[in-house]
Amino acid sequence: MRRKMEFLNEFWLKLIGLLTMTIDHVGYFMLLYAGQDNPMHHVAMVFRIIGRIAFPLFIFMLAEGLHKTHDRGNYLLRLAIFWGAIFGVEIIISMINLEEFSIRAFSSQAFTDLLAYGLFVFFLEKKGWWKLFSLLPLAFILLSYVAQVSEIYADATGAYNPIWTTYFPEWARSGYSLFGFLMFLGMYYAIPFAKKIIKATFGTIVDENGQEHLLEDNEIQAHPKYQGLVNVIAITSIVLVTVLFWAIGYFAPQIDPYFTIAPQSYCVLACLFILLYNGERGYRMKWFQYFSYLYYPLHIALIALIFMLAF
Repeated sequence: MRRKMEFLNEFWLKLIGLLTMTIDHVGYFMLLYAGQDNPMHHVAMVFRIIGRIAFPLFIFMLAEGLHKTHDRGNYLLRLAIFWGAIFGVEIIISMINLEEFSIRAFSSQAFTDLLAYGLFVFFLEKKGWWKLFSLLPLAFILLSYVAQVSEIYADATGAYNPIWTTYFPEWARSGYSLFGFLMFLGMYYAIPFAKKIIKATFGTIVDENGQEHLLEDNEIQAHPKYQGLVNVIAITSIVLVTVLFWAIGYFAPQIDPYFTIAPQSYCVLACLFILLYNGERGYRMKWFQYFSYLYYPLHIALIALIFMLAF
């Protein structure tokens, strides 16, 4: 039995994620077309701050989904197909140099991050030499972070941008790189960690026949304190990672790659919604699952078109 405070299921978390993501992207295009002195600039910054809620929710749902799915390969394949389609459009745009449309109009970075995080744990938990493949997404994430830091440092110090980063353009990188990856790891391992705590604290249970036995996995997950504990551990990872990168941005702003950590730190607002998560999937018809994937490129394209026509 879940506690009353935990009433948001995965469906509602996804809707909140989609809504805040949309607000974020509206804010992005407002900044793109509005100058610093334009009143719209301040509204856009508020929109961008609200948008910081979205990504932690998506990586939290990824962590939950990887634990709950019966077929991780198929789960990640769906994600990879949509990522590949969007990434292909980005390559075409970059080749024909449609600067007016903005390369970010079809940005696949969110899918790139989610896919890289998922592939890392997928291969890491395989047996034998398959584990070595986990080094590929890890190297990609770390290389993305180094590229971001190198360019920020060059801009801050007046040095030349490293030549090698030109062959690794921003749209082809992991958007949240190390920041999002560490947050994801905290969320992903929150589940086994919570199970160990529940088992260590409430190790046995008395069944209906009065017999005492060790808690099984399904009984641990049904424990009234289990989901709340998972949520708290996940929230803790968000806070700790944010504080870590806030400290980097504060003490070494010349290597802060997250468009200054100050607005990015508002991602802790997602903690409120994760705290209210009840561990249930909720409405999950096939059409909505595919709509959730398609919504990402379609809504950005629509917002971009509206701003192009309006400005």
